[in-house]
Formats: sequence, structure tokens, C-alpha cells
Amino acid sequence: MKKKKNLNDKKNINSSTVKTDKKEVKEEKEKTRRLPKFGILDIAIVLLVISLAVGLALRYNFFNDFIRFQESDKCAVSFSVKNIENTTQYYINSGDTVYFKESGKKLGTIMESSDASSIPLTISPATQTFIENGSAITVTYPKDTRIDAIGRIKCEGKFSADGTFLLNGSDYLSAGQTYVICTEKVTLEIMILGTELIEES
Repeated sequence: MKKKKNLNDKKNINSSTVKTDKKEVKEEKEKTRRLPKFGILDIAIVLLVISLAVGLALRYNFFNDFIRFQESDKCAVSFSVKNIENTTQYYINSGDTVYFKESGKKLGTIMESSDASSIPLTISPATQTFIENGSAITVTYPKDTRIDAIGRIKCEGKFSADGTFLLNGSDYLSAGQTYVICTEKVTLEIMILGTELIEES
């Protein structure tokens, strides 16, 4: 009788173990079913959402740049030109369109002089400095021969945070830069003296 009891106990233990194993397997399957599965369609949807987000960001930046350009500042760029023929001044008129000679890009238009004279330049006799025996000698040219001139060009663009003027949203203009410019009648090498915001009335 004792032996039968032991056998029955073993059977009960084995059957309970099997039940436990089946239960664990079932739970594992249920957990596996609960885990999200990503397919090709899901990946495609995620990539589409990312593409749309990037597209919207680029579009937003484009419209911001467009609006900033539309609201561009008017700027007076002061320039000097040295040692040119006296007659050159008569070929420069207010309203003349000015271009960069190298790139052909428009710089702006010649502004009237501050004293509203017919010539939009402030003229002075040209000077030239020579070194002789270790000393600098400055020579002033006779009147009506060679001249130095100062003028202003009206430009459009934006001022950056550091005060530098950004012409047409692409080219920096600041004091000390030199450029070769041209109009329909003359070509000049100028040096920029400064930039000043033109207040609209």
C-alpha cells in the first residue's frame, strides 16, 4: 500500500509540473503577442512623417527668409575713390545704377550729394605720397587735373546683429573693403567708408 501511495504522489507531482510548464509557455506566448511588431508599412509611415516634418521646417525657413528680404532696409553706403581724372566726375550722376564689375551684381544707385549740388560727389584735389630719402612727401595735384572724391550709394539689404550690412541678403559690406564698380559710363575702384540706415519718412 505504501508503494502505491508513492507512485500516486509521483504522478501528481509530474502532472502538476506539466501543468505549470504549459501555463508558463502560455504566458510567454501571450507576452509575445502583446509586444508591438514593426513591419515595412510601419517603417514607411515613420519615414513619411519625418519627411513631412523636415519639409515643413524648410518651408517655414524659406518664408521667414522671404519675409525678411521683403522687409529689407535701405542703406547709404559711403565710399571714396582716389586719384582719378578730374573729368570723371562729370560722368557720374545721381540715380546711376552701380554694379560690381567682377560679378555683375547690382550694388545700388548713386545718391545725391548732401549739399544737393548737381554733381553727387564731394571733390578735393588728389594727393599722392612718395618716400624720398627715408621721409614721406605728400604731393597735391594742381586744380582740375586729378581728384579724390567721396560719394554715397543707396543699397537694399539687412543689418546683422554686429552692425554689418548684408547686401541683398548675400554679400557683406563693411568699412575698409575695396571693390571695382561700374556704371554705364565709368569704372572705379572704391573703398567703403561706412554704412548708414536710411530712415523712411
